[in-house]
Amino acid sequence: MSKIHSIVDTSSHVNRRWIGFLWVSWLFIATFYFVGASISVDWGNRSIPFLTALGTIRWQKFLDIFHEGTEVLIVYAALIICSAYTFRSSVKFRLFIMSLGFVLPFMILGVYVEVVGLMAIAPMSVFGMIGGIADGEFYIEDMPQYGAIGLWMWVSLLFCMHQGYLLLRLRYRMEDSLKPEA
Repeated sequence: MSKIHSIVDTSSHVNRRWIGFLWVSWLFIATFYFVGASISVDWGNRSIPFLTALGTIRWQKFLDIFHEGTEVLIVYAALIICSAYTFRSSVKFRLFIMSLGFVLPFMILGVYVEVVGLMAIAPMSVFGMIGGIADGEFYIEDMPQYGAIGLWMWVSLLFCMHQGYLLLRLRYRMEDSLKPEA
């Protein structure tokens, strides 16, 4: 085994856990996005319990989501990013691809204050929707979709920090291994 490969073993069980976490996160985010977009409630409804909101899913609306709107491109691109992350073990490539995943909403939706605010509202929208404190306006204004996009940004940022840490660890261990022994 080469010196570099032994410094950062990309096939370790820890790496497999991160890949598993990435896929579970993507599955949750995609489900949250598509279910949130399929819910059909009235604008004036106050505080809708989550199970009641799930009962209003319109399957035709669910099927229409797959080919309309620009926001769904982020979910598709996230799937491609997860696949690329899984099949490539280069730390630099993974850092690049997850950075692209973080910047992707800005590239698709544009750089607006709302896009920057996605990360802040994402956890609140998830807990608000599941907790049943979301109202009809929340669903009508596509807040579940924006919350899912914000969650993807959080996941991408977390993976960028993890890959940055691994890259720095690799660099410092390489420097230590190249020092002459005294």
